[in-house]
Amino acid sequence: MRGPVFAVSAISLGRARGPGRRFPDIVPVLRRRTVITAPSPAPPTPSARRRRVARLASAVLDQRSRDRGRVAAQRGVRAGVAVFVALNMTLLLNTLYLQHTRQWTPLAAGLATLPLAAGATVFAPWSGRLVARTGPRLPLLLAGGLVTAGGLCMAGLTSHTSVFLLLTAYALIGAGFGFANAPITNTAVNGLPPARAGVAGAITSTARQLGAAVGIALAGGLVSGIDAAGLAHASRPGWLTVAGCGAALFVIARLSHPKPVAAAAPSPVGGA
Repeated sequence: MRGPVFAVSAISLGRARGPGRRFPDIVPVLRRRTVITAPSPAPPTPSARRRRVARLASAVLDQRSRDRGRVAAQRGVRAGVAVFVALNMTLLLNTLYLQHTRQWTPLAAGLATLPLAAGATVFAPWSGRLVARTGPRLPLLLAGGLVTAGGLCMAGLTSHTSVFLLLTAYALIGAGFGFANAPITNTAVNGLPPARAGVAGAITSTARQLGAAVGIALAGGLVSGIDAAGLAHASRPGWLTVAGCGAALFVIARLSHPKPVAAAAPSPVGGA
């Protein structure tokens, strides 16, 4: 700033002293000395432009992949809560109904629920293969449909409901549970970066425990203080809740991606 200030001051002084007493040679000299020529920037080379475009594209893709993965992980957590709410409500309501309303022994009640365990055991490996082949959407759709159908089978429960309908409902709910586990874990873990896969697994386990606690609390609240004769009727809202959890799974499956969410690979930024 010293050169321009000095030049302005000298010009003002020369004009103030009048035309006869001006310093005629100082203005051109100062003009020559105060002209600053900045070098013009060189145009970017084609390789530099390519590197810049590649960096910008990689940043945009990484951000989109992170956002998509975060949403997918949240859906996986919600699906885990819904599945375990349905499962634990089924276990508690079924146990109370068979042993108190129908006066079955604990052994008979346990044997009656074998279709539930068999469905979960048989269809869980199929679910894993479907996730690897088509992504989490199809197994979640199947899980939602099966759990919804099983809950609706029990929505009109009475003290004389046929054993065949009970076993069918247990098998449907068990098959839905078997189809649900693999896509829930896959969605939650693949939705986060590999470095946070352990965190995703822990969050999924916490969601399952939360669903179990909520399911038991809801079922217990529905039948608390109800005698054996009215227990079947009092449990109907619980079975509708099981069907609602299946419908929630169906909606989550419709919103999920048909293919597993994969992390975006870094774009090459090299170039000559």
